[in-house]
Amino acid sequence: MTNGAELSGLEAWQLCHRAPYADGISEQTYSRLFNDIALNESAVQQYFMTRANTPTEKRKVLAVESSTVDTYGAGQIEARHGFSKESNNLPSVKLLRIMEVNSLQPLAFHAQPGNVPDVLSIKNTLKQLDCLMERTPLVVTDCGFTSEENLLDFVRHSIPTLTRMKLSTSWIREAFDEIKEEITKHANACPFDTFTFGVTKTVKHEFQILRQRTRGQYRMGDVQILPRNLHIHFFYDDEKATADRAAFRSELKQLKGLVENGETLNKAGQQKVERFFFVKETSKGKVVEFNDEAIHEYQTGHGFFVLISNTEKNTWEALRYYRLREKIEELFAAQKHSMGGRRSRVWTPERLRGRQFVQFVGLGYCFFFLNELKKLKARLGVDDGTKSAVQLKNESKLRSWLENKTLLQILQWFDAVYAMQVETPYGKRTITTETTARDELFLRELGITLVR
Repeated sequence: MTNGAELSGLEAWQLCHRAPYADGISEQTYSRLFNDIALNESAVQQYFMTRANTPTEKRKVLAVESSTVDTYGAGQIEARHGFSKESNNLPSVKLLRIMEVNSLQPLAFHAQPGNVPDVLSIKNTLKQLDCLMERTPLVVTDCGFTSEENLLDFVRHSIPTLTRMKLSTSWIREAFDEIKEEITKHANACPFDTFTFGVTKTVKHEFQILRQRTRGQYRMGDVQILPRNLHIHFFYDDEKATADRAAFRSELKQLKGLVENGETLNKAGQQKVERFFFVKETSKGKVVEFNDEAIHEYQTGHGFFVLISNTEKNTWEALRYYRLREKIEELFAAQKHSMGGRRSRVWTPERLRGRQFVQFVGLGYCFFFLNELKKLKARLGVDDGTKSAVQLKNESKLRSWLENKTLLQILQWFDAVYAMQVETPYGKRTITTETTARDELFLRELGITLVR
């Protein structure tokens, strides 16, 4: 965890952080390590298999995260120009990481050429899982896969999936209109979230496939109909509805001012003006009035979101899986920032493979720490009969602070805590950064003792 610094600064980082490896890790040392790892692929795969076969009582539910790693190295044969998710001017390698949602643990990663489409990348990555585990898992995807085309790819290749879709999609909207009046009934309240309601509707959707080649009864250019049962999970969130309405009102106010001042709008802005306003030209200028009917119709969708699965039927299990997947996003952000995940910073494919493996092991420690935080928050502020009123109050404050901080923010907060030993002819002292009572309680609960 070098705070995103380049590897060349690793030795300097070691001077300020206590690490098990006492000797300085020079550039030559870590380069040799990366190379040795890449040349021992059997050990890498054995590591993946051990993680994938960790005993669990629950169904295997996977989150597959697709990202790109930019590189300056001309020798990276998998790097492609124009596909980076970080920048537009560097070639990139696609990196897919497979995480187990229930246990919040990383299982494996797979690097591919940067130009491979996301869904095809996941299909290729899941082939790797066929060799690592017995059952076909459920794959929970992020918002980057929110399209019918991507959903079709999963269904077509018989990949169990849970993904988010847009409520505005016509066939989803039709199903929504049938249940929107009943979704907020008390019987449909979420058992673990008082602000959320949910209803699931199963539909038979007919996907359309444009044939790219002649095969069997279909000729190239024909449209093949592929009917499949899909479970549409509709959710309404009171808090999200309030936030959506506030953001929408702010946007309308801003658009009205821009039109009245004669500002030029982009295509998306112009479409919204045409939909939500009546604009009249007068001798005194433009008169802009709200289209209340259109605004009201649009606001009926505020607070709603949709998850779709070709296998998962349970409303609340689908929601739980998706929220755990969102939690994993936090870890990916921490990995990119704290472990230099945005750039390859090595010059050969072998060293890149070794570096990615080391980062993956580091990601495992991040998830371990996240699970420890989860256990800690579960016991903070709980009256077990041995805690005083003051102690319970302090624990509640700490829990509130932790719930409002991401893992990355917590790590950055405590990276400022340091201890320095000073020895002079007049005495020997350990000088430690001043910490608050809340900080000390947190460290104490984790079993960390500050030397004073």
